[in-house]
Amino acid sequence: MIDGLPVTHIGDWAFSGCDLLTNVTIPDSVTSINYQAFSGCTSLISVTIGNRVTSIGGSGFFGCTSLSGITVGELNSVYGSADGVLLNKSVTALIRYPMGKAGSYSIPHSVTTVGHEAFSGCSELTNVTLPSSVIGIGQSAFAYCTKLVNVTLPESVRNIQDFAFGYCMSLSNVAIPNGVRNVGGRAYFVCGGLTNLTIGNSVTNIGNEAFFACSKLVTVTIPQSVINIEYGAFERCASLTGVYFMGNAPNDGGQPLFIEDGEAILYYLPGTTGWGPKSGGRPTVLWNPQVQINSAKFGGLEGQFGFNITGADGLVIVVEACTDLAYPSWSPVGTNTLTGGSSYFSGPQWTDRPNHFYRLRAP
Repeated sequence: MIDGLPVTHIGDWAFSGCDLLTNVTIPDSVTSINYQAFSGCTSLISVTIGNRVTSIGGSGFFGCTSLSGITVGELNSVYGSADGVLLNKSVTALIRYPMGKAGSYSIPHSVTTVGHEAFSGCSELTNVTLPSSVIGIGQSAFAYCTKLVNVTLPESVRNIQDFAFGYCMSLSNVAIPNGVRNVGGRAYFVCGGLTNLTIGNSVTNIGNEAFFACSKLVTVTIPQSVINIEYGAFERCASLTGVYFMGNAPNDGGQPLFIEDGEAILYYLPGTTGWGPKSGGRPTVLWNPQVQINSAKFGGLEGQFGFNITGADGLVIVVEACTDLAYPSWSPVGTNTLTGGSSYFSGPQWTDRPNHFYRLRAP
């Protein structure tokens, strides 16, 4: 009560930085919690939201590093909670996961949207399972989840917004699903532990600095669907040596994409267009390896099956083999670098099975 009147609004930054505050119960008189109202309340453990709150501003509980549970009154028409997690009433949007909760979490199967900053700053979160209902990953949704090891995105996801996984430095494997059309700016900014990246075949746009300082990435394959890559998308990926494009040269606005990636070479396929000696600030090379089946070295020689591979000088070729094309299981059996445009491969295992099949791929 203020001067005998009930409190109806909690203003911007009203309790921000109150680091001795441990528990909050918001009465039914309150209808709105404004921007960063409780941000930085580092000792806050629990919050109970009353029945009449219909608006919660952005970053309302950001920086509440001890917060382990948010509870919402059962009669609230807009918001609800489950296991201490703030959701909308229909459980289709996850609004805020408490920053103090640790370990793994499975998002409810009715959720379609992981909201803006929904998990941001949850530094003890290690794994998140997303259901096939999720369509969108909001801006900064998982930003600063520094111990997050695994997030498997379902094929239902269509958009990964800006900074969605920024500073998720423990992520080592990222597979962007085939349903995703857009990878937002700084989406995986400074994901320094990222070693394996798969980009789905429906992505058309990769935003500015999307993979900035992903310093352990060695190779990346860009699918044919990508038509636009924005400024610095792979800037400071210091270990990057090969970027393999499956389609025509993307629109880069004439801006550098691979800044401070001193070893990166861009490879493109025969028949694709728009390629010059350089693209995005890095040199380009035609990806054109061929097995010379008419060579005298093709076939079984001295107990091994071998063949010459030719193509552009310096190409690195991985040779894979399988024994059954009806149920193929391809395994790498050798890596060859074309020196002077040629290299010889030999496979000692070719006599182990009646059939042995080989194919070439990029590293």
